Amino acid sequence: MNNKPVLDALYQKLPYFTEKQINCLSDLLPRILFQNAIEIENDSFITEITDYIEQNLNNELTVELLCSKFFISKNRLYEAFHSHFNSTVNEYITDRRMVKAKELLKNTKEPIYKIAEDVGIENYTYFCKLFKRKTGLTPTEYRTAPQN
Repeated sequence: MNNKPVLDALYQKLPYFTEKQINCLSDLLPRILFQNAIEIENDSFITEITDYIEQNLNNELTVELLCSKFFISKNRLYEAFHSHFNSTVNEYITDRRMVKAKELLKNTKEPIYKIAEDVGIENYTYFCKLFKRKTGLTPTEYRTAPQN
């Protein structure tokens, strides 16, 4: 939430405020600034986590691991992903893995089992089922389909 326009408007009117209005503002202003600081912190925190996920798609990624690495509770992690991406942490990780798999399928000749490993899914059969569920195509069908 951007409170700058509201704060600018209040600042312009400050000379005309009564003492009671100024006291109310002095109570309200720290809360507004604190809320803005939390929003900035949350954006930075989410960026750090998503960067970590991107760099470690080939490794095991769990909620527990992320909580431990970033010193946060499961609830805070769940809330942050829900508010930023409207998805769960695991859905986000799976979606990023599928994006990476699609990229590798189209741009490399690597065997599909190797691509599965490259995106952190050790079980080839599970990877193929998951890929089909997410894209509507098997990895082989996706690879051989004409480019969009």
